[in-house]
Amino acid sequence: MKKILGILMVGLMLLFAPTIAGAVDSTITYTDKAVGGNVRVLTFTCTAKSTDGSYLSTVSNDRDLEGFVFLVITNPGTTGPTDDTVDAVLNDADGVDIMGGQLTDLDETDSEQFVPLINNVFGSRFVKGTLTPVITNNAVHSAVIVISIYYYK
Repeated sequence: MKKILGILMVGLMLLFAPTIAGAVDSTITYTDKAVGGNVRVLTFTCTAKSTDGSYLSTVSNDRDLEGFVFLVITNPGTTGPTDDTVDAVLNDADGVDIMGGQLTDLDETDSEQFVPLINNVFGSRFVKGTLTPVITNNAVHSAVIVISIYYYK
């Protein structure tokens, strides 16, 4: 009887382990696709931890990009982040925010659009290498932010 109970317990733990682990971890996934002509969009979908609302601070699946970033659109998911306090940066391979601090106080319900800021001048920003989204100041558990980065080669 003890063996059957032990096997049943191990089976239940294995059955629910992916659900429990997935509920705790923050995830960042990405897609990169052509939009038209030589314009592409790199999209990061960032999901906060269900335990405390924090996001990954480093990304293991950094995405290489080579081109001029000219527009970034943020879109809160069905479960949006904390209103007007969430900040994001898009760090290049040198750790520099390619948006120049523009992605601050993101809205929890409305999509927003931003142009890169370089030395107080708005315009396209050349990027060669990886981009890493870093999101801070969120308190909403499992909140989703989609960051779409439009660039041309």
